[in-house]
Amino acid sequence: MKHIRSSRLVKVLLWGILGVLVCCSVCNFAYFMRSEVRMNNVMSQEELEYVAGDEVWSYFYYTNDQTTPIDEGGDYLRNENWKSALESAKSYTLGLVNFYYRILDESGQTVLQSNLPKGKELEDLVEDVRYSQMNYWDRGDPTESYYDTTYYSYNELSSDETMTYSEPEGINAVVYIMEYGVVPAGLMKEGDAFYDNEQNAKLVSEQNLPREDFLMSTVASAITFLLVFVLLCVTAGYVPDAEGVVCRGFHRIPFELYLIGLFVFSIPFVLILEQFSYNYWQLSEETSLNLIGMVGTVTALYWILTAETLVVRLKAHQFWNTCLITRVFRLIGRLLRPMVNVFRKLPSVPRLAIAGVGLFLVDLILGLLMLTTGWWGGGSFFLLLWIFSALLLVTALWAFGLNLLKIRRGVEHLAKGNLNARVEEPVQTAWLREFADDVNHVSDGMQQAVEERSKSSRFRAELIANVSHDLKTPLTSIINYVDLLKQQPIENETAKQYIEVLDRKSQRLKKLTEDLVEASKASTGSLTVHREVLNLTELAKQAIGEYNERFVEANLVVRQSAPDYPLYIEADGHHVWRVLDNLFSNCRKYAMPGTRIYFDVLDRGQQVEIWVRNISAEPLHLTAEELQERFVRGDSSRTTEGNGLGLSIARSLTELQHGTFRVIVDGDLFKVCLGFPRVAAPNPPANGAAAKP
Repeated sequence: MKHIRSSRLVKVLLWGILGVLVCCSVCNFAYFMRSEVRMNNVMSQEELEYVAGDEVWSYFYYTNDQTTPIDEGGDYLRNENWKSALESAKSYTLGLVNFYYRILDESGQTVLQSNLPKGKELEDLVEDVRYSQMNYWDRGDPTESYYDTTYYSYNELSSDETMTYSEPEGINAVVYIMEYGVVPAGLMKEGDAFYDNEQNAKLVSEQNLPREDFLMSTVASAITFLLVFVLLCVTAGYVPDAEGVVCRGFHRIPFELYLIGLFVFSIPFVLILEQFSYNYWQLSEETSLNLIGMVGTVTALYWILTAETLVVRLKAHQFWNTCLITRVFRLIGRLLRPMVNVFRKLPSVPRLAIAGVGLFLVDLILGLLMLTTGWWGGGSFFLLLWIFSALLLVTALWAFGLNLLKIRRGVEHLAKGNLNARVEEPVQTAWLREFADDVNHVSDGMQQAVEERSKSSRFRAELIANVSHDLKTPLTSIINYVDLLKQQPIENETAKQYIEVLDRKSQRLKKLTEDLVEASKASTGSLTVHREVLNLTELAKQAIGEYNERFVEANLVVRQSAPDYPLYIEADGHHVWRVLDNLFSNCRKYAMPGTRIYFDVLDRGQQVEIWVRNISAEPLHLTAEELQERFVRGDSSRTTEGNGLGLSIARSLTELQHGTFRVIVDGDLFKVCLGFPRVAAPNPPANGAAAKP
């Protein structure tokens, strides 16, 4: 198949078949055009009779003494026109050899004008007798007088019937009657339009190709032509010893030249057909047909060549590369490239300003040209250019707005936390593409940072869990052996003090290990939460009661306030207690002795809040966010007990129960706010009394 479609012999054969088909089709079309011209030249018998009747009436009107307006002293042009019309009507009427008539007065008894031979009656010469009537209105002035004619068809009016007419009021009309007829077919003599029309009708009937045969031959030629043309398009562009479609030779000629050639070949062919159709020239019929055949064949082959080269260019994807306009634009682009490069290096705002000023100057110049040249002096052309520039500006602004909208949507997705969102790359301007790339890079950077932070958090949690587990086993052994030493009778007081120190430090280390494990589980969400309805008011009072003695030992005074009605939340009681324990332990360790601790339980409607406030013993140089980090302590000297995990564990446990945890640092004033959604009471009071709001 590859060798067949690249064979030159196959292409020559296909072009030869197309040439023969085109030549036959053009010749067939030419003969069909000849048939159409002949058919158009054939008139019906009734049309010819009307033409002859009008000429006879005109001749009678011009030769009637009562209506002749020729005045030797009158208007020269009017007299000349009248004489010319009289000569034309006279020439046509006297040339009639197959149309006989006689004009009678209103009574039908007096013959006023006739072309009947002597001794012959009208009924003996014609096939059928018809009638016509002329009403002449005499206005006194021959130039203002006029006449009107009426024709009657077969059997519509007999010779003894009275003809009626209408006349303007106050003007008398003279009535004339014409009886006429045409010689029967086959008996006509040469010399007038009736005979010529009869001969043309014979030629059409004898020589014209029947329309059914012409239609069948046209359909067969069209189907064959399409098949051969499709084969030619399939093989077009393939040459021996070459891969794919190749544009060579005349396929590299600019396509605009082919379009110009279409006009060069098509316009003469159309003009020839128009001249032949209306018989504007004096060439013989055979010469005209030969000219149509040659010009039509060349035109059709040129159309086929244009279509074939268009197919090759499209198959090779070289259409625009072989166009002259593309080469012109490329040349202009090369000339303007230095300016474009300088323009691209400018910042965005100057570029927009230069583009806006340029469009303004173009519109201003076009407006001035429209005003100076005028509408008919080229202003319409400049108006079209101005409309085109305005449409170009609107299109550019519309595309610019769409691209900005894409970027804005991408930024909105990033703002909502969707780090996988991407901005579709705009294609309008380079700096918008750079803007979109920067936004996408921000998304990539944020996603990478989040992944690294998550990875670091997981690694730290795993490290803490593993280290805590590894410390727990030997620490348990140390504590057990310390307990055994405490049970032994030891007389040495110094040894007893050492044992007490070991016991205290081992317990502190045990507490640190437990806090590490709990902080790791809380931050990763591994802790089990048993949610239930709790009375937060009562739970807070119990926590204050548990820590009251410790606060007294630390020289701290607690000021508490809570509603006198229960406030219910849905949470895990153990975890809530641990949160309060961490907060109170934090106050006991870091609050300034001799100050007060404020503990408030507040009803916020749909929210229940617990506020804990105290004054720090040491200056707070850290922010609220830094204090909530692990191993961060308010005591920078780290002389007090504590491991810096209390607030971190409290925050993790609160958020694990869908609560909120806020730390506020105002100078040395340290404040913590816990918030939980309020829920309804689990069991309403038995007496039906509603709980206080």
